[in-house]
Amino acid sequence: MSVAAITNMEAHGPKDEVGQLEVSQKNLLSSHWAYVDGAFFVPSKYLRQPSQGPLVSDETLCVLVYWKIKDYAKFLAGVKDFQHLTRQEEKVKYYGFCVYGSKAICREGYDSAEGFLEHLQNVDGPLKTAMQCADIESVEVHGPSSEVNKLRERLKSFPAVFWPYPNDSFLAPAQFSCEPLREAEEQRIRRDAADRYAADKARARQKAVDRSRRERARQKEEERAWQEAVERSRREAEEELQARTAQLQIAVAAAEAGDFAPLVSLARDGTDGQKEQAARALRNLACNADNQVAIARAGGRRSAAGAA
Repeated sequence: MSVAAITNMEAHGPKDEVGQLEVSQKNLLSSHWAYVDGAFFVPSKYLRQPSQGPLVSDETLCVLVYWKIKDYAKFLAGVKDFQHLTRQEEKVKYYGFCVYGSKAICREGYDSAEGFLEHLQNVDGPLKTAMQCADIESVEVHGPSSEVNKLRERLKSFPAVFWPYPNDSFLAPAQFSCEPLREAEEQRIRRDAADRYAADKARARQKAVDRSRRERARQKEEERAWQEAVERSRREAEEELQARTAQLQIAVAAAEAGDFAPLVSLARDGTDGQKEQAARALRNLACNADNQVAIARAGGRRSAAGAA
């Protein structure tokens, strides 16, 4: 640190891994960039050949394109197009996007500068679309000096910076062995299966809860409807009783005034209760001889009216 100063340090990687550095390296790292789904690399481009040692010279042509996003959803939708087309390229080593807030980086690695130039032609459509919803803030080109220099003219219209590798840049091919990748993939598959199982159980449990809730609601609705029917029947019976009682009272009042026809009619054609009460009233009124005659004229049976 006595001969140089760190001006910028970024962490790029899976979200979970990058997140672990946010606290532990907060005073060292300036930003933390999480991979967008679909980032990939080609293991065969890195695997150690029999003639190679554990370390080999890094000949990768690396390009970092920094974007300032204006329409996040539209930009991420376009990322899928970039990655789909790039997977078809023969000279790509790795490719993918990572994001940090409203910014994104397209991380690209190729066998050579030629691979990058072919890539530009391949993704011309998605690139034009992306530039409608985001701005390119800067482009960094890292790689062997001979490859980096091939892009200076081609990228002169972009805010590009060129970083040639020192002569002793290297990579460890064994770290890209397929075995760890296979193990990681198996772990991912097991993890996904466990997540799906847990999600299925949660959905089944929720369905059972929903069914139980609907059944309780149905039972409550049936009980409410039954109670309403009982209350309606009670009110109707009470109203009918009041109407019949009023009818009897009117008939009795008419009889007391000398008009026995309504009371006689109830005694003959009314409900059982009205018949009984009308007959009782007629018997009481029949105690008067004049009333007996009037009752008979009204159609009442003399014998019944005269029984007291």
